[in-house]
Parts: sequence; structure tokens; C-alpha cells
Amino acid sequence: MTGACSFGIRVARATGGRFYGAPDGDALKAVVDTSVRAAEVFFATDATLLEGLEFLVRHAPPQLRLVLATRADPPLPLQRLRLSGQLVQVRAADLAFTVAEVTELLATGEDEPPLSEDDLALLQARTEGWIAGLRLAALSLKGQPDPHRFVTEFAGDDKNVADYLTREVLDQQPEELRGFLLRTCIVDELNGNLADALTGGHGGESMLARLEQANGFVTTVGSGRSAYRYHHLFAELLRYELRREAPTQVGRLHRRASGWYAARGLPAPSSVPRRAALQRGDRSPAPRAAATSARRDRAGRRWGPARCCRAP
Repeated sequence: MTGACSFGIRVARATGGRFYGAPDGDALKAVVDTSVRAAEVFFATDATLLEGLEFLVRHAPPQLRLVLATRADPPLPLQRLRLSGQLVQVRAADLAFTVAEVTELLATGEDEPPLSEDDLALLQARTEGWIAGLRLAALSLKGQPDPHRFVTEFAGDDKNVADYLTREVLDQQPEELRGFLLRTCIVDELNGNLADALTGGHGGESMLARLEQANGFVTTVGSGRSAYRYHHLFAELLRYELRREAPTQVGRLHRRASGWYAARGLPAPSSVPRRAALQRGDRSPAPRAAATSARRDRAGRRWGPARCCRAP
């Protein structure tokens, strides 16, 4: 029996065989709850459950409201549902706390020193409204003799934040992806081409797209999907881990990034030290590539900073 068939039979039984009639709400809810909990576990591996879930979405009675909470977009016909007005999505940006909500959150804590409006706005900006980051900041803020200085210096290497992101995010990644994250964290924004230049590999664009789709602390920059950036706190943690695990690689990666920008006639961002362009320890072909690309730019085939990682 196929997943769609078995799923449909369960729903039909719950509705008394009247799929588009008025179902028994409790029975239908039980069927959907059970099936969605199963789908949560088997989303990545069980095609029959996905087939059944898609069948339900396509043929659901109008009174059914299906709520899915996922870390990544489920493999369902989301575009069709969005176009037909049947889909409401709540993204990470919708869940991010505003400055007012940050103020309210910190006001509920005990023994937390008061923060000025400017400090609250800065803390919201540094965490990007990420609720877990705000709670971790609140834990670290307790007992701080200088709250203003703490907020000013608050970053991804804060002990509570670093412990959380390392154990819950970074250490859960396969070695290949972990290496990709560490090698590409040195710039504020990147695209697939720059990622490949930093890692020396291929497939950077698809890797970034998968991370963004999986809500892996990666977000697109602008309305297109050609440039990406890491969450501020996550990027700072990655840079801290890179310095700790492979300090000799930092300068080399900076030189690769500097060469990539120079090859396109673009100024290197502030995250790439200016001295990287002057160091000669890297024997990569970046200077020759820069000259060749510069000639192409003058010929009118410039790639253009609008599609590139913008320099701050």
C-alpha cells in the first residue's frame, strides 16, 4: 500500500468517509498529529510519508489547517500553495525580537543590570533578534560590573554563546561542511565563486544554498540569491574556532580573499586586513588573475559589485 493511499485511508476513516464533508475534528486532528509527528522524524528518508503528506495537502478539506514546524523547507509543493494563497510562512526574520521585545525580555530577569536604550538597540543588532542568543546574553550579563562595556564587546566568542553554538550547531556538522564553514567565515559576505576561491574546491554556490535553505545560520543578502552571509554571532564563533584550530591558515585565507577582490577590481572588505594584499607568503596565481580580470573589466565585461559581496 502506498504512502498516499494509506495516509488517505486514515484521513477518510477520521472523516467518516466524507473527505470534503464536515469531519470529526478530534479524530482528524489525531490522524494529522500522528502523521506529522512521524513525518518530522522521517522527512529526510521516508518517501512514502512525504507522498502521503503531499496527498493530504493537495486534497485537504477547506476546514483543515495543517501546521508544520521545521528547520528546513519541507519537500512539498510550497510554490503552488503560495501562489494559490493557501500558504502562510513564518520565517526566522518574523520571529526575530525587536528592540521593544528585547527590553521586555530582559526586564523579566532577576539580578540583571539595567541597560540604556542605546545598549538595548546594540544588543538587538548584535544578536539580530535571535531569542536564544538574547537569553545567552542575559545569562552572561548577570553580575557584569560594566553592562555597557559588556554589550559593546558581546560577540560570538562569549562563553555561553560559544558553548551553545559549538555543541548544538558546529559539532553536529560533518567534517566536510565544518571545514567549509571555517574557511569561508573570514569575509562578511560571500558568493559561490568566492567560497570556491577560499576552500580551493567546487560547489560553493550549492553548499551556501543548502545551508540557507536549512536555516544553518546563513541568510541571503538583498533580494537575489547570489550573495550570502553568516549570522553575526555564528561568524564570530567560526573565526574564533579558525584562529584556535588553524592559526596559520588565517593569513592564507585573507590573501586568497584579497586576491579574489582584486581580480574583480573591488576593494577588499574591512574583514580582510589590508596587509593581506601585501604579504607574499602565498604562491597562488591571484596576481595574474587580477591583471587578466582587470583587462576584461576595462573591456566592458565587469561583473559589477551589485552582484558581488558588497564591501562595507
